[in-house]
Amino acid sequence: METVAVVGLIGSSARKVAEKLEALLDRGAFEVRGEDALEVARHVVLVDDAGAGAPAGVAARSELLAAVAAARVRGASLAILHDGKSAERWIAKVKQEGMPEAPGALKRVFVASGHSEASVRRVTLLAEALGLPLIEPDAPGEDHGGEGWGPRYARIAEGERWLVHTPSWHAVEVLAPFADLVVHSETTSREAGREFPSPNPEAKKWRVAFSPWLKRYPGVEARLLARELAGHAHEAPLLRIRSQEEGDIVLEAVLHAVRAAL
Repeated sequence: METVAVVGLIGSSARKVAEKLEALLDRGAFEVRGEDALEVARHVVLVDDAGAGAPAGVAARSELLAAVAAARVRGASLAILHDGKSAERWIAKVKQEGMPEAPGALKRVFVASGHSEASVRRVTLLAEALGLPLIEPDAPGEDHGGEGWGPRYARIAEGERWLVHTPSWHAVEVLAPFADLVVHSETTSREAGREFPSPNPEAKKWRVAFSPWLKRYPGVEARLLARELAGHAHEAPLLRIRSQEEGDIVLEAVLHAVRAAL
């Protein structure tokens, strides 16, 4: 019998989703359980709709995200439901197609975050642990041969193994359908562009004309990124990290899961 763990914070719709799923599945083949089954579950469903002010607090959310991420690293299938619409869509898909196959190891990871020191440190450690080539397509010095955003990300997406780190909302539509996991750092994504040089910074006229817009750009980019990720959350599990503490705890859980699998 395969175990399905349906989990969520206090105030989430996890219980409702579990009840619907239990009524839908063949109980002789599947057992629907809660957080206590995360370490053994072949399938994990995170109902992440409790909101930023959930009564469970930061520590509880961090621990839950860490456990969910570790389960995915161990090879469990992972579905993350962010609202009622995504839950209904996922339940309908299970009704039509059954529970998804356990996908195995992570091969393609898209980390949507800015290029702060902490963010770069995390993605470097994560890529090394998972054995994935780290690609930062927007980093200074990268030679893209004059390509635009679309061709650049499309070429990357075709690769068999990668960890792509970018805050660009242009990357989402191209990378999300191919990713095994998408990690959105909601705080560091606001740092988009701050550490990368602006085009033609020596041109005084250009700087004067665009300076007001550039001051707002990190916030604008972050909002566009969040919007695009929400629109493509059905294509890959979208793990939302809301603080540096959450990011560090989730990273440590992933590293531990990788070490345990060796």
